[in-house]
Amino acid sequence: MAILLVYSLCSLRARWTSTVVAVLGIAGTVGVFVAMLSLARGFELTLVASGSPGNAMVRRAGATSEMDSWITLDQVRVIEDAPDVARASVGGLVSPEVVVVAAFPLRSTGTDANVQVRGVSPKALAVRESVQIIAGRFFEPGLTELVVGRNVASSYVGFELGQAVRFGGGTWTVVGVFGAGASAFDSELWADAHALNQIYQRPPRNSA
Repeated sequence: MAILLVYSLCSLRARWTSTVVAVLGIAGTVGVFVAMLSLARGFELTLVASGSPGNAMVRRAGATSEMDSWITLDQVRVIEDAPDVARASVGGLVSPEVVVVAAFPLRSTGTDANVQVRGVSPKALAVRESVQIIAGRFFEPGLTELVVGRNVASSYVGFELGQAVRFGGGTWTVVGVFGAGASAFDSELWADAHALNQIYQRPPRNSA
């Protein structure tokens, strides 16, 4: 046993450079693996927080995401009148929505990064109860006004309350900031769905 120990120590002293390289390689591999697991776990938690057992998303057959789905306004009315849809004083709790992507400069680098812009109805806050206005107010229907997620307000340039933001060929005014419980909505911009459709010259169709 003593001979093996002495041999190992002598070998380590003679080949210390290759030993250091091997140790650093193993440590780097473990570090990358842990970072990837943490990233995957954080992404999973964000997606779970964005959903709700009381909410359902309606998309057209074959659609793989909100951005490549559409339903007609007549279909929205049918959904609102469905017997299984929750109701409140404002009627059926259905929020027809449209989703687009726009690029805005990051505070950290100044380079543009994509942000999801969600056109929603005035019922959106009643449908998604985890979303709360934390500064300013909610947008007025029909106007080119924005409410921004807290992550957008802190990570991107030009989203202070009262700031004018130009995208999609229109000028929008930031009127509020919302928090969404650390869900994906914290990284979105919300606007009136009808105004967003008009600015982007899209037909009046929505995902619900």
